[in-house]
Amino acid sequence: MRTRSVSKLLTYSEEVLKKLYDAKTPEDFKQETIQHQHILRRFLHDTGIKGQQGKTQNNSETIQLICRVADNRGQNQRDYMVKLDYSNRTANDYSANITDAEVRWEAYSEDKNTKYNFVLNRYSGSIVISTARFPNLFSGKCYRSTERQF
Repeated sequence: MRTRSVSKLLTYSEEVLKKLYDAKTPEDFKQETIQHQHILRRFLHDTGIKGQQGKTQNNSETIQLICRVADNRGQNQRDYMVKLDYSNRTANDYSANITDAEVRWEAYSEDKNTKYNFVLNRYSGSIVISTARFPNLFSGKCYRSTERQF
């Protein structure tokens, strides 16, 4: 049941993002954002961390990042959590290509129809989330999370 609902959510998310991208006026964009903000919020949550911060199965250290991302117009800001595990070479528990300059990983929608690409610049802290249809779906800046705020 959950798999089917997540699949529908990700498919619907892409439709919503297309509406935002195609908005003709700032007012149209604002109305679409207000109408569909729950879908955008859920998309960022569902493609985020699948595990817990701290030790992984292999007792390797992990790094927790908080990324403030916005849509391609710089609006609709959200926090996106990223868990990097350098020993297991994963980002949010997905296999990652980790180099000195960047971390890259992919995630697919549950129906496997949409591939999400994530690129995290290790020097600037910038992150870009894209699909084939939307090369700059979300972008922003990441900061290392050292402790809980409350």
